[in-house]
Amino acid sequence: MITPTKKKIRSTMTVKKMTAADGNAFVKCTGGPLNLINFKARPTNKGVTVQVKKNSARELIKHAYIAKTKTGTELVFWRKQKEFVGIAKWDKTNKRKYGTFPKKYRFPAKALTSLAIPEVMGHGPTMAEILRLGGDRLKKNLDDRLKYELSKLK
Repeated sequence: MITPTKKKIRSTMTVKKMTAADGNAFVKCTGGPLNLINFKARPTNKGVTVQVKKNSARELIKHAYIAKTKTGTELVFWRKQKEFVGIAKWDKTNKRKYGTFPKKYRFPAKALTSLAIPEVMGHGPTMAEILRLGGDRLKKNLDDRLKYELSKLK
């Protein structure tokens, strides 16, 4: 079981319930990858720790940090030193403004994301468990409904 909140997971789902007129029902899951801030991220001296599964230990992501974006949302970012070349290697002699440098030199930080909820739900063992639980629930609901309808006939 992964640790994002129920609200985050349910916001990716659309549920259409079965009605008497229409015997079809479905659950549709859409959405993109979640940022690691949704996995109970905590800053430490060495980086950021996240808890991906409820029953597992927290995992350290070295050199990661938590920062606020311009919109005010907190995200987990990561800046790898090998990727960041900096101004010194780009153009020392030319007196260019920092904003004129290519994005790779100005914005080396990357937001860290996990798998998308639809990917996790579509995974073989996860889908098998969902179908098993859905089948059990369907059987129980049909039995209860049949008992109710038969009790009205007596």
